[in-house]
Amino acid sequence: MPTSNWNIMVKASQNPPFAAENYSIAEIKNEVLLQIRSGKDFPVTSAAISLIGQLTSEQEVPVAELANVVLGDYGLTSKLLKLINSVYYLRFGEVTTVSRAIVLLGTDHLRDVALSFTLFERLQTDASDHIINLLCRAVYAAVVGRRIASQTGYTNPEEAFICSLFHTLGEMLTAYYAPGTYAALSKGITGSGAEESARVRTSLLYLSLGKEIAQSWRFPARIVCCMEKPTVKMSEHDDVYRLSCIASGANEVAHIVEESLDPEDRQRKLEKTLKNVHLSASLISGNGDLTAPVEDVHKYCSLYGITFERSAIARSLNQRREENEQAQGPLKRPTNNTAEDAPFDLPPNFNGSSSSPFSSLPEAQDDSETVFTNGLREVGDAFLEECPLDDLLTIILETMYRGLKPFGLRRTLLLIRDARRPAMEVRLSLGDPLASIKSWFSIPITAIGSDVFNIALSEQKHLFVNDSTVPPIDGQPLIPSWLVEHIDRPVAMGVLPLHIKRVSIGMIYLEGEKNFFTTVPQNYLNYVKILHQQAAIAIRQR
Repeated sequence: MPTSNWNIMVKASQNPPFAAENYSIAEIKNEVLLQIRSGKDFPVTSAAISLIGQLTSEQEVPVAELANVVLGDYGLTSKLLKLINSVYYLRFGEVTTVSRAIVLLGTDHLRDVALSFTLFERLQTDASDHIINLLCRAVYAAVVGRRIASQTGYTNPEEAFICSLFHTLGEMLTAYYAPGTYAALSKGITGSGAEESARVRTSLLYLSLGKEIAQSWRFPARIVCCMEKPTVKMSEHDDVYRLSCIASGANEVAHIVEESLDPEDRQRKLEKTLKNVHLSASLISGNGDLTAPVEDVHKYCSLYGITFERSAIARSLNQRREENEQAQGPLKRPTNNTAEDAPFDLPPNFNGSSSSPFSSLPEAQDDSETVFTNGLREVGDAFLEECPLDDLLTIILETMYRGLKPFGLRRTLLLIRDARRPAMEVRLSLGDPLASIKSWFSIPITAIGSDVFNIALSEQKHLFVNDSTVPPIDGQPLIPSWLVEHIDRPVAMGVLPLHIKRVSIGMIYLEGEKNFFTTVPQNYLNYVKILHQQAAIAIRQR
């Protein structure tokens, strides 16, 4: 297709159309960026992704700070816990708290997982065929990428999964935010009359868009680099280059699998694709497919909220299975196959109506009894695993926070005595960003206890106040003025001091809606006291 026709084709799709008569890639890119940035959900998506990226880019970011971000999004909490309890991560055992999931996954992988969940949740709200096909193809490529990484000895298969997943970010964003432009571009690069130059121009457009948005959202540098195809063969020991080869190869494989091709043509294209990205053709099995379990693709699509059976790639796989059955009879799966060895094919009984493969996995439930009992078990596991003190205390705080939140809990804080001055300073926070709460929440320690904090510290007792507007006792206000200034309405508060050999070294602070503690069942308050005791034991032992 001549350049002028390609430009006219794009112009015809715009609503409103571009103002200029002829268009370069840069002009089309700017128009699409304008549509992306004016999308109603773009600021929300951008803010959430940027916050996660910013936090994980900082050195030694506290687990509690990351848990705060995740716990603020119920959907993300649920999906993260489902993922950590999926087959691939069963080596960790059952995990029911976000804090422990973060510890086990590591902050870098948490960031990548959260980015994918946040973005895909936005994109899959558009149920168009274009979006479904692109998302399912991206998930397929991600599973293939992880498989290639494992087979080639790459040290971090999960990184290969994420980089393969985001390889076509620019195309996905264009399809979602500028569907007219995307439809016109797709029409111009398909069919027998399409020229290679049009395909190249469109690919460059999607690449430039994806990289610019990814950088503005603070995506990790490796994900951005892997959006490009490897162009110069570098040392096989260069991780970024190897990662780029894997991501590009996996996405090319996904394109080929999506097409309806005869076995010989598919084999030829797969071998050529792997050669182009400097991967061995031995990665292809005898039937022309990369070996990887299609069940993983279905599971991840389910986790991301995508209807896999509606996609073109699912239809292609199903068609190929039917052709194989007609030629060879029904497929029989070897009983000793592992997930890693299973052929990349749809299950014989696949009909698009099966229940979610993740339906039996734990949800981020608001069932307080479950939260507390699971949390207590995880605290015990953390003790046995000699988990770092801050991480263990974060698991304890998260269990309190999630267990009591359905009754109106607003914030949970861990405060530790300052060694330089008589004050308690915030060490961990759930419900508020740590930096924000630390800027004003500091408890002066006085020789004579007069407010709720100092009374609890001096008497080493738990104190629960159901109404912060309680009148003064013997002329002394129970709630200190510095706290009253930052409370916008009456609240309930609980103070649980921590001490070693009768020396107060910290406290746990709970704050909820007025009369909060009268609504909490006594057995849940007992759980809180047990967790408080475990926190004290953890501090004493370290």
